[in-house]
Amino acid sequence: MVRGLLLAAGTALILATTMLGAPTWGAPAQISSGDRALGPELALNAAGDGVVVWDQEVGSECLESPASLSCIHIVQAAVRTHGSTVWQTPVEIARPGVGSTPRAAIDPAGNAAIVWVHDIGRDRVLQATYRAGPSGTWPEPSDLSVPTLQVRNHHLALDAAGDAVAVWAERADTTLTVQAEVRPATTRAWGAAVALSRPGRNASGGPSIGLTQSGRAVVAWIEDGVVRAARGDGSTGVWEPPVDLSGSVALAEGDPHVAVDSLGDTAVVWARRDPGSGLDVVQVAFRPGGGDWDPPVTIGNARTASAAAPQVAVDGAGNVVATWVGPPGVQAAARPNATGIWSRPVLVSAPNLAVFGLRLAMAASGNAVAVWASGENGVPKAAIRPGASGAWQPPIDLSVSGTSEGWRWTRPATP
Repeated sequence: MVRGLLLAAGTALILATTMLGAPTWGAPAQISSGDRALGPELALNAAGDGVVVWDQEVGSECLESPASLSCIHIVQAAVRTHGSTVWQTPVEIARPGVGSTPRAAIDPAGNAAIVWVHDIGRDRVLQATYRAGPSGTWPEPSDLSVPTLQVRNHHLALDAAGDAVAVWAERADTTLTVQAEVRPATTRAWGAAVALSRPGRNASGGPSIGLTQSGRAVVAWIEDGVVRAARGDGSTGVWEPPVDLSGSVALAEGDPHVAVDSLGDTAVVWARRDPGSGLDVVQVAFRPGGGDWDPPVTIGNARTASAAAPQVAVDGAGNVVATWVGPPGVQAAARPNATGIWSRPVLVSAPNLAVFGLRLAMAASGNAVAVWASGENGVPKAAIRPGASGAWQPPIDLSVSGTSEGWRWTRPATP
């Protein structure tokens, strides 16, 4: 049995495995202790070590008034070590206070890190903790950001050496600034935050991060309507000057998404406003490992409604898959590295049903999985695209009606 991809959906965790090449789904297992576990995030390595984190609402008024002072948001985590099928009892990660929207990452050796937003009254602070090894403990958090009015789109990645890179957008006045901070494995300490976006400009979308196992990072964001990307080193925190991916016309919207493979092949996807129709189309820029960025390519055209929620993934050979939500449902296109030509979009979901929470993941072998929820009844659904055939299989229901409020996919880290 070869470990595949994991999905955290609400309070359930589902394991997808492959046996003799046939993907199967295991039964959901409840890992949270309460019924208000929100925004789960999952990290998994190739050995099978896993970490799930979530925002646990605690208090009598949470259901009716989640913003009430009587509703406390606690960052909790549960771990599973390789060789075991049982998730350990959840533990509280954040120090006393209000924490929300946790993100997790893990490396091949089982070192793991978590970041979340900590509420300190009027302001917010991005915090992090780093656990050494699969049997280690979570130390007291470190503050990564200064107190600021808003922290959003925070993400985290680890390379094979255990270097950690965190990125986020923060707002101190009327504009958002993209920040990055690294924790080199050699120093075992977080450094100082570095601003990647330009002063006085508004980073309205992103950031998103991709990190190779050798420590090469790519961060993308939308700055005043232009998609920008910066490359950096996870062990030193040195960043190259950002480049514009979408051209100088300020038409990019939403949040971009970044994916990299072990060779450094990189893809960035985003939504762009079409001047003619006024609707959003999907564009992708690709950069081969060691090469330069190709011009952006439009892969999804809006017809009667805008495309949204674009996602992208790259396998171990530079093959790219992208998904997005557009009429009449979940759309997907692929770019074989051998030709560099994008396929025509195909419909992955059932037609003309509302879709939300779309996520995409692809293993190094080329097997891809898309998950989303039906807006009609909240049922989480999944469709698999085996790399060998390149054809999407019909979607299946992963759980019963109305059980999921969010999920995260991950693929095992490459050793």
